[in-house]
Amino acid sequence: MPSKYYTQKKEKEYGHIDRIDRLKIEIGLNWRKSVNEIAIRIGKHRSTIYRELNRNREFQTTYISHVAHKNYRKKLKEAQNRTLVLTIIEYLLALLYITITATFKLLI
Repeated sequence: MPSKYYTQKKEKEYGHIDRIDRLKIEIGLNWRKSVNEIAIRIGKHRSTIYRELNRNREFQTTYISHVAHKNYRKKLKEAQNRTLVLTIIEYLLALLYITITATFKLLI
């Protein structure tokens, strides 16, 4: 029986900001709403909104949602390509290891 001090570990729900959320951020900023107000309206933490703004204000002073979403999709695709390349390299290294060990066993 669990003690009264036992608390079940709560799983954190992390989600990406989608195109609609980015549009809501842009509209909120255009209406001069604070980051806290925007975060409450879209249901994300304010630090998530600040990170989104910092990522997408590099070369511009204003936040443009469709540009931010395009950057997100580009970075996501690059990450998927890196994962694919690493998987291929791991597979080739495993094949090389198997070949070397099999060759070594034949020599003994």
